[in-house]
Amino acid sequence: MVQVKWAGHPKQEPYRDKNGILIIETADQNVFFSELLEQIKLQKEADAKSNKIRGELTTALNDPAKDIVGKSIDEEQFRHPIIATFARANLISVTVMIQFLSKCLEVTDERSKPSDAFEAYNHKLLILLDLIVKLPVDKLHPIMFDYVA
Repeated sequence: MVQVKWAGHPKQEPYRDKNGILIIETADQNVFFSELLEQIKLQKEADAKSNKIRGELTTALNDPAKDIVGKSIDEEQFRHPIIATFARANLISVTVMIQFLSKCLEVTDERSKPSDAFEAYNHKLLILLDLIVKLPVDKLHPIMFDYVA
């Protein structure tokens, strides 16, 4: 629960009362709500962008002609921007991340079946290392910890 409270000399930082209610003090509620409305609009734009990216990635994953999985495995320059998208945790759902990574790792497993196919193991390790190095631990969904482990 959040409470917006008028104060002649508002505190700069929000605080919680004894009941856990978040209290935000403001000297001008009109200004406060105008700023809040602007932030809501920005969040809606970010959500729309997130939905678009999620949709595009899901479509690409299911389109064999685009070979997004093969390119992600073989080309670091192609894989790194995708992982950077994953790093922006609010931009893409965990299920899409896991779907993408599962497909990549399945392909590397298939490639590693022939004798002396060490390059496939190398690709698999590079993908996992990219995830570990490039995804911010403090923003990583707990399911991803289990998945990468």
